[in-house]
Amino acid sequence: MSSMENTCRLTFINDNIAGVLGDVLSILADNKINVLDMMNKNRDEVAYNNMVLETTPSDEMLEFVHNNELLNHLQVI
Repeated sequence: MSSMENTCRLTFINDNIAGVLGDVLSILADNKINVLDMMNKNRDEVAYNNMVLETTPSDEMLEFVHNNELLNHLQVI
């Protein structure tokens, strides 16, 4: 596993509907971004996701992810 020093944290809140997390993971994979660690918690209709990425996604890729109508909030730390 690579050092956590150069990583990026991606957090998002979404509607708790099947396929949303898979869509985000597919976008990351298509852009060759490795997920080092991930947490997914849900409560009723809402899910909270926290991912540690090996590299920082491009602004264009983040915009593409953010445009998913089922995402309520996206933040890069």
